[in-house]
Amino acid sequence: MHEPSDREIYLAACRGDREAFGLLAERHHAFTMRVAASIVSDPATAEDVAHKAWLNVCVHLKKVTDGERAPLELGHEASLLAWLRTVTRNVAYDELRRESRAPLETVEDDDVVHHDDVDERLIFGEQRSAMWRALRAISESCRELLLYLIHDPPLSYEAIAKAIGRPVGSIGPTRARCLAQLRALL
Repeated sequence: MHEPSDREIYLAACRGDREAFGLLAERHHAFTMRVAASIVSDPATAEDVAHKAWLNVCVHLKKVTDGERAPLELGHEASLLAWLRTVTRNVAYDELRRESRAPLETVEDDDVVHHDDVDERLIFGEQRSAMWRALRAISESCRELLLYLIHDPPLSYEAIAKAIGRPVGSIGPTRARCLAQLRALL
């Protein structure tokens, strides 16, 4: 029996096949959870991010089914994962921006504010904001490469090279240049 590829499943989902969408989500929900968890620290928030990412996928598929948008050009099997990673990252970044604008809550116990907790949250928030500012300042290709490199479980250089369309031998040197750019900005 032929196991359908992600591309075949995606194209079936684009034609409105709900079972295909279910299979796609079943295959890759754990992947979107890992991407979300690599960006947001709270497990419940990561789960929310993954669910919102799948809602965005549904909206995309509906627009393709209705003829409002063309299907993705999936040249190789890793293309779908690259797209799902981007969708999930964008939702996670939106969540982080929303969190950074939310007022800090103070932890109170018998009317005593625990300043250490507030200080830790402030420091963490500042560090997180600095990291995202630096990531936004480097090129999209560097940002994409660095996010592939922190994938859990780790991806081989061959898989990363295929996903981003670069020679395998360029991954290490490019990684070093991208990290140097990031370090300089931080």
